[in-house]
Amino acid sequence: MNLAIVHEWLNIYGGAERQLVEILSLYPQAELHALIHNKENLTGTPLENRKVKTSFLQKFRALSISIVDCCPSCRLPSKAWMCANMM
Repeated sequence: MNLAIVHEWLNIYGGAERQLVEILSLYPQAELHALIHNKENLTGTPLENRKVKTSFLQKFRALSISIVDCCPSCRLPSKAWMCANMM
């Protein structure tokens, strides 16, 4: 069975990321996908050594930072983009 877990962005270790760790503990074989993955900010966390597949936005560091700082309504297109590209 192929299973993928999608998270918007992994740039800090907060509440949503703690929940993600719990979900990943239930499905350790699942692939993890995110728009942006900032490894430096996840050092010392359970996500530190987890393989993450990222989108093309990962290549644009300055753009990645500004997207994360956007208002919540900016997240809606990102969810649609990730879902469309997972299939």
